[in-house]
Amino acid sequence: MNMLSACILVLGALSGPAAKVSLGPSGTRVAILPVLNLSNETWQEKQVKQAEMATEELTDLFKERDFKTFDPQQVTAAIHSLKIDPP
Repeated sequence: MNMLSACILVLGALSGPAAKVSLGPSGTRVAILPVLNLSNETWQEKQVKQAEMATEELTDLFKERDFKTFDPQQVTAAIHSLKIDPP
């Protein structure tokens, strides 16, 4: 499953029944998928920290632009329930 399909499935699972469509950021909820660090970094702890920092930065950027974001635990639960695995 490619990342775009995964994003669409996660958003669908989180939004529930037909949600009202809003084109502006203040009416849009975004599911931030965890960033995968696929670098060749040999130090596992550093690789995990970099991925966490990238996910936090991405979340902050969406929030700065008035997007609402789903709780990370909701996103993780949807990812697991949809059986979406990292590449």
